Amino acid sequence: MFSSIVFALLNKPAALVARPLLANVSSAFGIFVVLLALLIGGALYFQKKRSDKIEAAARALGFTFRRKATKEDKALIVGSHLAKAGYARTVHNVLQPSGPAELAMFLFDYSYSIGTSGYGQTVGQTIIRMQSPLLKLPPFSISPENIFSKIDKVFGYSDINFSEVPEFSRTYLLRGPDEAAVRQLFNSSIIQFFEQERDLTVEAAGDLMFLYRYNKQVTAEEMGTFVETGKRALALLLQAQPAIA
Repeated sequence: MFSSIVFALLNKPAALVARPLLANVSSAFGIFVVLLALLIGGALYFQKKRSDKIEAAARALGFTFRRKATKEDKALIVGSHLAKAGYARTVHNVLQPSGPAELAMFLFDYSYSIGTSGYGQTVGQTIIRMQSPLLKLPPFSISPENIFSKIDKVFGYSDINFSEVPEFSRTYLLRGPDEAAVRQLFNSSIIQFFEQERDLTVEAAGDLMFLYRYNKQVTAEEMGTFVETGKRALALLLQAQPAIA
């Protein structure tokens, strides 16, 4: 009996054997396509919902709003190291507060992907970009200490520390090519500001500065507070400049 069953299987037409296999593959592929469509659809839904809320907040605050970035908007990230981070970089949800002619201020969502294409991770943050001829800042960047910054220091990347405020130096990684100028700029008021505003990153050089929290998008409800944080940072840096002018 066993041998007859084996014989029958071995002599069964290939098309009859392959048919169930193809059906299983087709079914699995169909499930994958449906799941992918649901993921993409869900992402687009939440992105639209976020844009709608930000647009409403912009109107309430008296800001101009552009859901889709113009050609000029896409260049807003230039000057930040994030401009060269990852791939599939996008600028969207651009807001522009009204203000003095000496200050060009923009807020925007900026995202990019890292990792292998198709299996990567999206990194997204809301960024404030401020540019003013009144700013004359030495190049510097300050960001929260993390495991990657600790590895950088092992390989010789410098961190500007202040012995009189060890907690600040443990919390933040401060860098700049002109260490003396950066030390002069970071007075007690600026250090206190960063101690209060945890997880903040600022990149600055000359008349341009960027302020954001890495991989954190600001909610519509937080937008006004975030703008005030940016203005406070700008005011403190402007006040600190005479000492290094």
